Amino acid sequence: WILFESAHFMLRRVVRVLTPFRFTPAVDPQALHAWVNQNLPSEVGDVFGESLQTCGETYAEQLALVQQFCPGITALEPLLSVTAQPGSRPRFVPHPHLSSSERRKAETHVVCRTPSDPSFQGEKDLSVAIRQVLESASSYLKIATGTIDARSSLFVVLKDVLQRNVEISLIVDHSQLKTETANCLAQLQEEHRDLLKVKVLTGYGQVGAMHMQVAISDRLVYIGSANLTGCAMQDNFEIGVKSEEEGLRRSAEEIFAKCWTAGPSYGSLSAFL
Repeated sequence: WILFESAHFMLRRVVRVLTPFRFTPAVDPQALHAWVNQNLPSEVGDVFGESLQTCGETYAEQLALVQQFCPGITALEPLLSVTAQPGSRPRFVPHPHLSSSERRKAETHVVCRTPSDPSFQGEKDLSVAIRQVLESASSYLKIATGTIDARSSLFVVLKDVLQRNVEISLIVDHSQLKTETANCLAQLQEEHRDLLKVKVLTGYGQVGAMHMQVAISDRLVYIGSANLTGCAMQDNFEIGVKSEEEGLRRSAEEIFAKCWTAGPSYGSLSAFL
């Protein structure tokens, strides 16, 4: 009798958990596949697509398939919602059907700029790497730099990123901020009031200068020596690291957050116009 009651209790628990998903309408397979391609390593997309074709057509079967890759996922609707929280990229667990050679590892590249050596191009080119980090942002972008030049090509990239409704947090140092750049940033703030936030490190004897050079998107991170200026991208000898390794990206983001909330040494753009 005790065994029967225990089995009956467990059966009711299982039914209670599965029933909501059993009768929930299946989501659009194409939208689900697009989410996987956007959020998981590229090699996973093909494997997931093949599995999706042979997967059942119920919500529960779709959810079970996604959970093979991301065990923490408990529902599909938040994945496909345009209001999903930024930075909520799931923890990826390699699918058991993927061989070790197919399981894509996060890549980290040392990049540099040496005007006298044309061999540093492509993935090794510092300016290309920074551009890739800026363009990779889909929900937010955080930048700390000594200065930024409104005439540089990277400033144009920032404008394009804002057009995609990406939130940008920017820290620059007062000592190198030119009036022309301050005016351009102020204009961008006026056009994208809720997206672009700028803090100017004033120092004035309280702290040192902003010499941190970092750009962090929700997917990539750059850490290096170069300001976001045409001179740094074309004439100087610079070095840096571009990485998609999540631990490094999050560590840089935590450091940026501490700098962002440093407080009394920050001024507004209006003081430099």
